[in-house]
Amino acid sequence: MAVELMGAKLVAPFYGGSLYVWTAVLTITVLGLTLGYYAGGRLSKKRPSERVLFSILGISALLVLALPLTASISMDLTRGLGLIIGICITCFLLLLPPMLCFGIVGPLVVRLPYPRRRTQIVCHCHGLITGCIACHLHRENAAEQKMQAGIIDPGYS
Repeated sequence: MAVELMGAKLVAPFYGGSLYVWTAVLTITVLGLTLGYYAGGRLSKKRPSERVLFSILGISALLVLALPLTASISMDLTRGLGLIIGICITCFLLLLPPMLCFGIVGPLVVRLPYPRRRTQIVCHCHGLITGCIACHLHRENAAEQKMQAGIIDPGYS
């Protein structure tokens, strides 16, 4: 999500923060992750190793680090194009490579031979769900207490 926001903020000075920009950012993000999941699944069947995983993580870190430089280059390349085409190509050049690498990571991690990995994933998901529910209940309880004390109006949500 941070790379999505960074991509949108890097595109904004030239193309603005319009609906076209956000649509292109989200579309390219989902496309990159989808292609990455597919490539990662195929790669994980052939060579599931930590070396490959760490290489992909290193490449993705370098791609994210290079985003500001590639933003100015992609803006120069798409300067003469129309608005929608320019936004799409700029977002494609900026976001597809790191998102592709991020997508490759998931299947590689799942295929690595760790003995208790599935149990840890289930416990992690259970913890996330429990934490979200607890935060929501706490927020609702705090809002109800403030309404009862007259601090906020009942229209607060």
